[in-house]
Amino acid sequence: MFENSVSEMTLSDLMKVTNDFSKENIIWLGRTGTMYKAVLKDGACLMVKRLQGTQYSSHDFSSEMATLANVKHNNLVPLLGFCTTEEERLVVYRHMSNGSLHDKLHLKDGTEPMDWPLRLKIGIGAAKGFAWLHHGCDPHIIHRNISSNCILLDIDYEPKILDSGIASLMNPVVSHLGTCVNSEYGDMGYVAPEYAKTLLASPKGDVYSFGVVLLELITGERPTNVAKAPRRFTCNIVGWIFHLSGTYKLQDAIDQFLVGKGYDDELSEFLNVACSCVLTDPEERPSMSEVYQFLRAIGQRYNFATEDDILLPSNSGDADQLVELIIARDPYEIDVKMEVTYTDE
Repeated sequence: MFENSVSEMTLSDLMKVTNDFSKENIIWLGRTGTMYKAVLKDGACLMVKRLQGTQYSSHDFSSEMATLANVKHNNLVPLLGFCTTEEERLVVYRHMSNGSLHDKLHLKDGTEPMDWPLRLKIGIGAAKGFAWLHHGCDPHIIHRNISSNCILLDIDYEPKILDSGIASLMNPVVSHLGTCVNSEYGDMGYVAPEYAKTLLASPKGDVYSFGVVLLELITGERPTNVAKAPRRFTCNIVGWIFHLSGTYKLQDAIDQFLVGKGYDDELSEFLNVACSCVLTDPEERPSMSEVYQFLRAIGQRYNFATEDDILLPSNSGDADQLVELIIARDPYEIDVKMEVTYTDE
């Protein structure tokens, strides 16, 4: 039933496959709703998201779902169906067997952390998906809620972006998607600093949030309550990075599990890209397509990326020159910028 287009499903069917939305079937809780694992009769699994706080009508919701059915990319979690009743709005996605990037990065059972090539592969694939939303999708889409929880991993650890449709369109003719997102914007630790002043989502706000994800990948730390930070220094991961850069110890941020295994140059380049994404001034951050190109250049020897239609914006200059600029940039140049920003804050 899911082969051709997004399918409208009944609430009773979704209740059956989620065991009446039981707590045991909860995959995770988020600001926009609760995700449940759904098990079909043949053993196949789906994910059902029970949206929270939506305000628009069943007709408008159905129209938006029909539109979002056309938002397809290899690095997006496929939207398979939806359900709308007088009180409920639910979205059905394909199940991702390896869960979220957040859970794979922040292990609780003593499992060995992911190695560097896998982390780099995930970073490149996720960047490609976000770059397509910003630059390749028509109309362009701002995600608005980027975190390591919204990046899911399939059986091959290929990253898939969740909730790309539950976002505001950048250039909509008519859209009600904004009401689908809670008034609070983004998860703790991922929200760009300018949002507190403007209350407006922006492409560069997405870049900041993705920069926090890149910092998670390279440091192994959570976006808040950084374990390696001194006890007297409590902050989110970006504040910690600012602190280290101000004392010329930025390299200390890199996850020690990754150091000394033949990847040190790549780690430094990746950290530089992540730092450029979380600069306080939005104008100083790269675009999402530039982030993808930067990461793609770092991972050239692994053949993670293939030729595609994601291009740098025409006013950004030559792609190769931009890649060289960000990757070859002297770490101390980034340090100085970040130190000044941190002091001003």
